[in-house]
Amino acid sequence: MQRLKQTYDGLLSSFAFKINLRHYKTVEFIESRLAELDEEKDELQRYTELDRTRRSLEYTIHEKVPPLRLTATSTSRLLTAMSRCY
Repeated sequence: MQRLKQTYDGLLSSFAFKINLRHYKTVEFIESRLAELDEEKDELQRYTELDRTRRSLEYTIHEKVPPLRLTATSTSRLLTAMSRCY
């Protein structure tokens, strides 16, 4: 009877160890995923700030800067200047 009780206790402790190991691995996975998500959140905030700045600049350029009107003379000067660059 004593031997049966020892075997039973051994099985219970082994089972409890496996359960605790599973819980530990689950918690470990959750913590690593939370760290990844936190990094992604920070990256998204930086991107949002940069995108807001870009859109603001585009709006300012589009709304505030008058359109460039090229005449035949200014077009030829522009093409000449561009050809010198290459």
